[in-house]
Amino acid sequence: MASVIRQKWAKRLLAAACAAFLGVLLCAGAGFAQEQGPDGFNGIPWGASREGLGNLVKLKQRGNADFYINTKEDFRYEGFPQPRIVYGFIADRLYGVYVDVDSQELYDRLLEQWTARYGEPRIVDELETYVRQWRFEHLKVKLKKNKRSGAMKLAYYHTPLYEHVELVMDEAVQEIDEKKSDRLYWLEMMRMRDSSMP
Repeated sequence: MASVIRQKWAKRLLAAACAAFLGVLLCAGAGFAQEQGPDGFNGIPWGASREGLGNLVKLKQRGNADFYINTKEDFRYEGFPQPRIVYGFIADRLYGVYVDVDSQELYDRLLEQWTARYGEPRIVDELETYVRQWRFEHLKVKLKKNKRSGAMKLAYYHTPLYEHVELVMDEAVQEIDEKKSDRLYWLEMMRMRDSSMP
């Protein structure tokens, strides 16, 4: 009889321990799910259709991706002027956002904020670029600094779409294309805002 009672208590204790362990896993999973990086940029969710977004003007096409600017953009980092922002689409769905970082002060602040929220970045020392990178389940974020020019950029990549992007092109063509796209960007912004070149 005592043996049967001990077995019942042992089963109850085992069930309680399993329930507690499951509870811990669920809580940990909920915390992990919250740290999956931003679910979009400036109110636009990753994978959003371009058709539903207004004020976009095509800047260029590269490989199978199209790049747009928003001529009525309203986005600022606190204390800094509005940055140049380019939206990348594949099959008319938002896969990435590229934000110019115009000062070392802003770069340092972004690095501090991202590290405080998402932990230490992975550091990648590429041939031309020094990259600090955060990876999430469906998002990759890179804070980049070009070694030669000093140009800095914050780039977001929605990985389920980004893995299908093909940007391969001749390097000389790419340099011309980048210069042209930068000029087109500012000309279009001036035209839409009726202002002078910054």
